[in-house]
Amino acid sequence: MTLPKTTEKQKDIIDNVFRFRFINRYQIQKIVGHKDSKRVNVWLKDLVEKNYLGRIYSRKLLENTKPAVYYLSLNGIRYLKREKGIKGVYTRKLYFEKNKSDIFINHNLFIAELYTKLSVAHSTIEYGFKFDNFTFATKSRLSIRKGYRDVKEIKDIIPDVHIRIVDIMAKTKKEKKENGSKDYFLDLFDFHVPGYALRHRVNQYINFYDWEFTKERQELMKMYTFPTILFVFSNPKKIKRIKTYIQDKLYSAGDFDNLTFLLTTTKELEEKGLDNPGIWRPIEKDEY
Repeated sequence: MTLPKTTEKQKDIIDNVFRFRFINRYQIQKIVGHKDSKRVNVWLKDLVEKNYLGRIYSRKLLENTKPAVYYLSLNGIRYLKREKGIKGVYTRKLYFEKNKSDIFINHNLFIAELYTKLSVAHSTIEYGFKFDNFTFATKSRLSIRKGYRDVKEIKDIIPDVHIRIVDIMAKTKKEKKENGSKDYFLDLFDFHVPGYALRHRVNQYINFYDWEFTKERQELMKMYTFPTILFVFSNPKKIKRIKTYIQDKLYSAGDFDNLTFLLTTTKELEEKGLDNPGIWRPIEKDEY
């Protein structure tokens, strides 16, 4: 079966829908960097008609002001398999996108919005060239096996995103320049996530760190720092309890100088930005 024709810009849109799973029209327009919203709407309408994308849009009062949300449809999945060579577990789950819950959809929209804001904040013009001084890999595209030991449990460690960006805790431009870029694992915890699931996630990261920083590897990894772990909570009430749990686990585990947790809320992150050091609650060493 021959796939319907698409332009290069439309292929770029399909790639980004795959990256975020669910993404709205405003976010797509920012990511593809096109100023003409009408042109983007024409591309999206064509992709929906050709069954590359599915579309979620409500005509109900108050909801009809929200931008349409897009996800991959049958020909979009076929495109990934034939032209991108993406198969197996990466595409199998995509056949059920239209049945996903609002919680799952909003979760992915939040990640897409985080990327669009970072791409604007960290794209700069120097000597006539535009470049991004950060990287952003989502769960759909992320394989943390590269650069880490190949352990069976790694498939359970994959965060929502793996970000490389200028030190988010640096308070001045001079400090940011001196500290350089750092790696971060970010997990967004939706409002409904129970406490036992949060504790399990903390344990997963601590165990993963323990695999990576065995004594025999530390000498070989002097220039390597384990990514800082960013926890973002929709429910701010859960921060205090999980912070205490992390403190107790780090204390009982021993020397975890390279393992850092930073906690914040979705509201603070949306209002002030990821690289605002004031939003992050660290686990201070003197606390444990």
